[in-house]
Amino acid sequence: VVDRMSSFLSSTKDDFVKRDLVGKITSLAERFAPSNSWYIKTMNFLFEKAGDCVEEEVAHNLMRLVAEGASESEEQDNELRV
Repeated sequence: VVDRMSSFLSSTKDDFVKRDLVGKITSLAERFAPSNSWYIKTMNFLFEKAGDCVEEEVAHNLMRLVAEGASESEEQDNELRV
């Protein structure tokens, strides 16, 4: 679902649609991310395509995840940062 929404986000020029899609993709990514790396890649895509539509709190959460890590393994956390 997120992949389809993301591809539509890439092609739309309508600001209202962009804001709506960014909100929905963000919500889905935060709730149903299969892994931290998928979440980070998805959020990076949103910042690239519609960074001005992403909520400030989302950016803060992403930075915190990268800085603190979320797994028990330090190696996995370092991989996320690269």
